Amino acid sequence: MSRVLGVKCSKDSLDWAVVEGVERGSAAVVESKRVAAPVGSRGDQLVWIRREVQELLHRFGVSEVVVRVVEPGGQGNSLPRAEVEGVVQEGVAALGVSCRRVLAVSMRSVFAARNGAQLQEALSAIPVVASTPKTRQDPVTAALVAIKA
Repeated sequence: MSRVLGVKCSKDSLDWAVVEGVERGSAAVVESKRVAAPVGSRGDQLVWIRREVQELLHRFGVSEVVVRVVEPGGQGNSLPRAEVEGVVQEGVAALGVSCRRVLAVSMRSVFAARNGAQLQEALSAIPVVASTPKTRQDPVTAALVAIKA
Protein backbone atom coordinates (compact mmCIF):
# COMPACT_ATOMS: atom_id res chain seq x y z
CA MET A 1 0.00 0.00 0.00
CA SER A 2 1.33 3.42 -0.97
CA ARG A 3 1.00 6.54 1.13
CA VAL A 4 1.72 9.67 -0.92
CA LEU A 5 1.79 13.37 -0.09
CA GLY A 6 0.46 15.55 -2.91
CA VAL A 7 1.35 19.24 -2.70
CA LYS A 8 0.36 22.36 -4.61
CA CYS A 9 2.17 25.53 -3.57
CA SER A 10 1.28 29.17 -3.75
CA LYS A 11 3.47 32.13 -2.86
CA ASP A 12 2.72 31.83 0.85
CA SER A 13 0.82 28.59 1.43
CA LEU A 14 0.74 24.84 0.94
CA ASP A 15 -2.29 22.91 -0.23
CA TRP A 16 -1.61 19.27 0.64
CA ALA A 17 -3.27 15.87 0.77
CA VAL A 18 -2.06 12.50 2.00
CA VAL A 19 -3.55 9.76 -0.16
CA GLU A 20 -3.26 6.05 0.58
CA GLY A 21 -4.03 3.06 -1.57
CA VAL A 22 -2.88 0.08 -3.56
CA GLU A 23 -4.50 1.46 -6.71
CA ARG A 24 -6.20 4.70 -7.74
CA GLY A 25 -9.68 3.23 -7.84
CA SER A 26 -9.60 2.33 -4.15
CA ALA A 27 -7.36 5.14 -2.86
CA ALA A 28 -8.54 7.30 0.03
CA VAL A 29 -7.59 10.67 1.43
CA VAL A 30 -6.04 10.22 4.88
CA GLU A 31 -5.98 13.95 5.55
CA SER A 32 -5.79 17.19 3.59
CA LYS A 33 -5.44 20.83 4.42
CA ARG A 34 -4.43 24.24 3.16
CA VAL A 35 -1.98 26.00 5.46
CA ALA A 36 -0.64 29.53 5.20
CA ALA A 37 2.83 30.61 6.23
CA PRO A 38 2.86 32.98 9.19
CA VAL A 39 3.30 36.69 8.60
CA GLY A 40 6.96 37.64 8.77
CA SER A 41 10.06 37.98 6.66
CA ARG A 42 10.30 35.92 3.48
CA GLY A 43 13.16 33.91 4.94
CA ASP A 44 11.10 33.07 8.04
CA GLN A 45 8.17 32.00 5.84
CA LEU A 46 10.39 29.67 3.79
CA VAL A 47 11.88 28.14 6.94
CA TRP A 48 8.34 27.55 8.23
CA ILE A 49 7.34 25.87 4.94
CA ARG A 50 10.34 23.53 5.10
CA ARG A 51 9.53 22.57 8.69
CA GLU A 52 5.85 22.07 7.84
CA VAL A 53 6.65 19.72 4.96
CA GLN A 54 9.13 17.73 7.02
CA GLU A 55 6.65 17.46 9.88
CA LEU A 56 4.04 16.09 7.43
CA LEU A 57 6.53 13.48 6.22
CA HIS A 58 7.24 12.38 9.78
CA ARG A 59 3.60 12.42 10.92
CA PHE A 60 2.18 10.46 7.99
CA GLY A 61 5.15 8.26 7.01
CA VAL A 62 4.70 8.87 3.29
CA SER A 63 6.74 6.91 0.76
CA GLU A 64 6.71 9.61 -1.92
CA VAL A 65 5.87 13.27 -2.46
CA VAL A 66 4.41 14.64 -5.68
CA VAL A 67 4.55 18.41 -6.19
CA ARG A 68 2.20 19.97 -8.75
CA VAL A 69 4.46 22.68 -10.15
CA VAL A 70 3.52 25.75 -12.12
CA GLU A 71 3.78 25.71 -15.89
CA PRO A 72 6.79 27.62 -17.25
CA GLY A 73 5.53 30.98 -18.49
CA GLY A 74 2.00 30.23 -17.25
CA GLN A 75 -0.36 32.64 -15.49
CA GLY A 76 0.34 31.19 -12.03
CA ASN A 77 4.08 31.46 -12.61
CA SER A 78 5.69 33.66 -9.99
CA LEU A 79 9.04 33.89 -8.28
CA PRO A 80 7.49 33.56 -4.80
CA ARG A 81 5.67 30.36 -5.79
CA ALA A 82 8.85 28.98 -7.36
CA GLU A 83 10.67 29.70 -4.09
CA VAL A 84 8.09 27.70 -2.13
CA GLU A 85 8.21 24.80 -4.62
CA GLY A 86 12.01 24.73 -4.34
CA VAL A 87 11.92 24.76 -0.54
CA VAL A 88 9.38 21.91 -0.53
CA GLN A 89 11.57 19.82 -2.85
CA GLU A 90 14.69 20.53 -0.79
CA GLY A 91 12.93 19.71 2.50
CA VAL A 92 11.73 16.39 1.11
CA ALA A 93 15.13 15.51 -0.38
CA ALA A 94 16.88 16.36 2.90
CA LEU A 95 14.93 13.52 4.53
CA GLY A 96 15.70 11.08 1.71
CA VAL A 97 12.09 10.77 0.54
CA SER A 98 11.37 10.43 -3.16
CA CYS A 99 9.96 13.62 -4.70
CA ARG A 100 8.41 13.98 -8.13
CA ARG A 101 7.47 17.20 -9.93
CA VAL A 102 4.46 17.13 -12.25
CA LEU A 103 3.27 19.59 -14.87
CA ALA A 104 -0.06 19.58 -16.70
CA VAL A 105 1.43 17.62 -19.60
CA SER A 106 2.84 14.92 -17.34
CA MET A 107 -0.49 14.70 -15.48
CA ARG A 108 -2.31 14.18 -18.76
CA SER A 109 0.18 11.49 -19.72
CA VAL A 110 -0.24 9.60 -16.43
CA PHE A 111 -4.02 9.60 -16.79
CA ALA A 112 -3.95 8.83 -20.55
CA ALA A 113 -5.60 12.12 -21.50
CA ARG A 114 -4.81 14.17 -24.59
CA ASN A 115 -6.19 17.46 -23.31
CA GLY A 116 -7.60 19.15 -20.24
CA ALA A 117 -11.16 18.01 -20.90
CA GLN A 118 -10.10 14.37 -21.17
CA LEU A 119 -8.05 14.75 -17.99
CA GLN A 120 -11.08 16.06 -16.11
CA GLU A 121 -13.15 13.16 -17.46
CA ALA A 122 -10.54 10.61 -16.36
CA LEU A 123 -10.23 12.20 -12.92
CA SER A 124 -13.98 12.34 -12.37
CA ALA A 125 -14.06 8.54 -12.81
CA ILE A 126 -11.74 8.07 -9.81
CA PRO A 127 -13.88 7.93 -6.62
CA VAL A 128 -11.41 9.77 -4.36
CA VAL A 129 -11.24 12.70 -6.80
CA ALA A 130 -14.97 12.73 -7.50
CA SER A 131 -15.72 12.93 -3.77
CA THR A 132 -13.25 15.79 -3.18
CA PRO A 133 -14.45 19.39 -3.59
CA LYS A 134 -13.17 20.89 -6.85
CA THR A 135 -11.10 23.53 -5.02
CA ARG A 136 -9.23 20.78 -3.11
CA GLN A 137 -8.58 18.33 -5.97
CA ASP A 138 -5.10 19.47 -7.09
CA PRO A 139 -3.07 17.90 -4.25
CA VAL A 140 -5.20 14.74 -4.34
CA THR A 141 -4.67 14.41 -8.08
CA ALA A 142 -0.94 15.04 -7.68
CA ALA A 143 -0.69 12.25 -5.10
CA LEU A 144 -2.55 9.84 -7.39
CA VAL A 145 0.25 10.19 -9.95
CA ALA A 146 2.36 7.94 -7.69
CA ILE A 147 -0.37 5.31 -7.12
CA LYS A 148 -0.87 2.49 -9.62
CA ALA A 149 -3.76 2.71 -12.06
